[in-house]
Amino acid sequence: MGISFWFPFIRRKGYNPALLYQSIIAKIAPDKHRRLDVLGTCYQVIRNSYSNNPPDVAHRMLEKEVRRYGSSLDMSLYIDGYQAVEKSYTAAERERPGVVFLLVSGKSLGICSVHAERGLDC
Repeated sequence: MGISFWFPFIRRKGYNPALLYQSIIAKIAPDKHRRLDVLGTCYQVIRNSYSNNPPDVAHRMLEKEVRRYGSSLDMSLYIDGYQAVEKSYTAAERERPGVVFLLVSGKSLGICSVHAERGLDC
């Protein structure tokens, strides 16, 4: 899930976003800092605000939600990083029907354009 211009927005607000694997988060962030998994914690706000509002309004709504957990001085924000290796097979399987559909639809459009040139029905 991507949020347009999210990284520049939170940098302007003073937060330092990190793309880290969850297994190393505890080793890097000091204990006095709060760690917030933005997508996991604020999913409902992200989904509702970005679905129903322009980006600038949605950014402000998400910022308000993030500030409930602390300020940029005592909190580190974590955004999803790379996909886990364990999930790559499932992701490829989910993507395969889309690829097949694109190939079939491309072939059908080619046939349809040839028929249109000859004055036939598609």
